[in-house]
Amino acid sequence: MTFSEWIEANKPSFGSHYEVLFAESVLPLTSAIGFDDITIQYPFRDIDRKQRYCDFVISENEDVRIAIEIDGYDKRGTGSGMTHSDFIDWQRRHAALTSQGWYVLRFANRDVRDQPERCAEHINLILAWASRQVSSGPHRGRVGRHRQRQSRPSAVPAAVAQAPAPWPPTSPPTRTVKMGSARTETTPAKPTRTQRARTHIIVSASLLLDIADFRTKWEKFLCSPQDGLESQIQKP
Repeated sequence: MTFSEWIEANKPSFGSHYEVLFAESVLPLTSAIGFDDITIQYPFRDIDRKQRYCDFVISENEDVRIAIEIDGYDKRGTGSGMTHSDFIDWQRRHAALTSQGWYVLRFANRDVRDQPERCAEHINLILAWASRQVSSGPHRGRVGRHRQRQSRPSAVPAAVAQAPAPWPPTSPPTRTVKMGSARTETTPAKPTRTQRARTHIIVSASLLLDIADFRTKWEKFLCSPQDGLESQIQKP
């Protein structure tokens, strides 16, 4: 079955002209989606057991779950847009899809008509992210599963704080920048946060050692008059 034949076979299922336009202009721009992966007017129920239908869903072996809604500003044709009850229903519909594990994308009719590449880019981004999740191993799970939280690293790693620091501090690393075909220039690279923290520790430790050495000498000077100024004063 060709793409045109698939469109013709599913035209009775489309809910509006813009849904047909979405299938004709946006779906061909997405990356490698098979006909079997797309469902039109997907049935689902919300928490009130109300029967609802989603315009399009893309599902690939439970690894990709994308729900797509094509939204119009004035669905009732009244010229006044969405009413308060329509807005509540719109939010409940969105919440029901999200809570059931779907990534929900909503596209305005105008974007479907005027910017199909923009709509396709959002779909491709989710498909690319899902592909990375699946290829990284089964422990990462499918799209919609929360990532495992990672603890935030401290400003100074323990290995850096405990390792003996060289003195004097080494000069910052350099990088070579190409200037044309034959000329090169070496410029200092920007130090990393770890390098800055290590330099700060080294300088602070050096100052503490200098202060301790000065204090020891000063106490010795005060406690030993014969080694201080009195030994240098000549008696008349």
